Amino acid sequence: MAIALHYVPDEHEVVNALSEARTDLSSRYYRLMLEFMAREPMDSSQYGLGLVELLLAQSQYLSLTQVALEELWRVRGKLVTIALAMGLHRDPVGANLPELDERKRWAWWNVYMLDVYALPFV
Repeated sequence: MAIALHYVPDEHEVVNALSEARTDLSSRYYRLMLEFMAREPMDSSQYGLGLVELLLAQSQYLSLTQVALEELWRVRGKLVTIALAMGLHRDPVGANLPELDERKRWAWWNVYMLDVYALPFV
């Protein structure tokens, strides 16, 4: 929701129905996500695809708002490290269900694009 609120056009009926400013609401959803992430232990033996996807969402939010660019660099480094530790850079052909294999590929290429292309221009 924190990200989606940035893409809703100003003239959309959802924007008119909001009880507070879009940026404030988006910020609140982002802080809520950070609270949930803080509850999970960051033990390297328990890295999961869900964590990678959450960190990708966090990096998207930070890129959109451009409020905490230093935090964006930190998340980027964590993402690359975790993705490599999980072996996402290797093609998972036939290792899991096809849907899980595709999620892993999607996650890896998003981490790769964030690392290689997105941040040098920030």
